[in-house]
Amino acid sequence: MSHDGYARRLGTRGALLMGIAGALVGGVLGPVLARATRPVAVGAITQGISIRENVRARVAELREDLDDLVAQARHERRGERPAEGGENRGEED
Repeated sequence: MSHDGYARRLGTRGALLMGIAGALVGGVLGPVLARATRPVAVGAITQGISIRENVRARVAELREDLDDLVAQARHERRGERPAEGGENRGEED
């Protein structure tokens, strides 16, 4: 479907009138639509903040778990060194 034929039939004056009508309708309906959609936008932003906070809390928990695992692995590794002969005693990772 070509819009060129429609534009030719409408003509310059018709296109200008359509533009003015669109601006007027947009000027009237724009604020109404903005007020109507504001609660939806605020709700979406609120959900986004909630999700971000939940993700941050979960990441902090995972990081703590990982730190605990690393500490345990280091402790066990140090504990195994003396059993191997104790040659590397006192070295840090």
